[in-house]
Amino acid sequence: PNGSDGAAGDASHPWRTVGHVNGATLQPGDTVLFQGGATFADATLMPAQSGSASAPITFGAFGTGKPNLSAGIWFSAKSHLTFDGLAVDAGSSPGDLSAIQASASGSGSTAIAIENCAFTHVRIGVNSANTGDAGWTIEDTLIQDTRDSGAIVLGHDFTFRGNTILDTGQDSSIAYGKHGVYAKGPSLTFVGNVIRRFSDDGISLRYHDATVVGNTISDGPIGVGWFQQDTGSGGTTTIAYNRITGTTSSGIYVSPSDEGGSTRESFVISDNTVKAASGNGADLSRTSGSLALANNVFTGAVSPTVRVYLPGGTYTEHNDAFSSTSAAPQIVLGASWLGLAADVRASGQGAGDTTAAPDLDSDLAPVSGSPLVDAGSSAVQ
Repeated sequence: PNGSDGAAGDASHPWRTVGHVNGATLQPGDTVLFQGGATFADATLMPAQSGSASAPITFGAFGTGKPNLSAGIWFSAKSHLTFDGLAVDAGSSPGDLSAIQASASGSGSTAIAIENCAFTHVRIGVNSANTGDAGWTIEDTLIQDTRDSGAIVLGHDFTFRGNTILDTGQDSSIAYGKHGVYAKGPSLTFVGNVIRRFSDDGISLRYHDATVVGNTISDGPIGVGWFQQDTGSGGTTTIAYNRITGTTSSGIYVSPSDEGGSTRESFVISDNTVKAASGNGADLSRTSGSLALANNVFTGAVSPTVRVYLPGGTYTEHNDAFSSTSAAPQIVLGASWLGLAADVRASGQGAGDTTAAPDLDSDLAPVSGSPLVDAGSSAVQ
């Protein structure tokens, strides 16, 4: 902030404004560093050039703390850009600001890396508004206190890894659903994220071949939801090894239909632990694809514990644990409320299932002596 836009732009002679960065001619491999802890409010950062696969253009920080680019980051049809260690905090009046957004028009932006950033007090943290956006990675980034969803993704082949997404969808005047991540593109991957306190879904899946593995999701209506907006023939979505707590509607939900017609995705739902505050552990409507359930724990103040509609394709279910802290555990198969033995008879599945109390610690891991220790199966389908 104490630099000069007439200076050389090196470490000893820094520039001053975001607007000057926007007008600079950057080459692949160049790096622009903003002073940590400072606020740059004169303009939205709008990179004018792309990097290359071997030499991205990087926007980062030097010194202590994250620089606040309070007017946000926007780009159109760019590739191989890295944003590392930046903050966007719009303060008490975020308006319609997305912390980082790609243009909805044009061919889309590809190979965008967002790392170690903090996006707070904005309308949306990460906004991919173009179906041509592809190959983004969002890692180790905080998204918190958003008016709308924490992230909205229309692009494809994105990876969210190790992020913390908190307190999203806080503006009740926005009438549509607001989620931790509104996942409206195909082949999206979510691994090892922490998502808490969301308005509708922690992760709201809409398109084929999603991977949701090893996330911690808590305190909202639905932990992981699926809604068929995809108009294609379907793929396989995997929901596995997630810890889902404090949900009030469903820990895992699959809708029967949505804008893309009847649900036709295949699902592998395995090794999840769901401890719901109310509602049910899972509510899985009929899909014309296949459904595999294995090694899951469904517990909490739930009734029924799980609701399942038999799919049009193959159905396998085994080594699951069903319990309730508020009532006898019930499994609803279609419209029929059943105990475990009756469900096994009706479905022809259920090998290794249990209704024993799970005895979990505060991290949802089975304690020593729990009936769940070594009770799972290495085979999922």
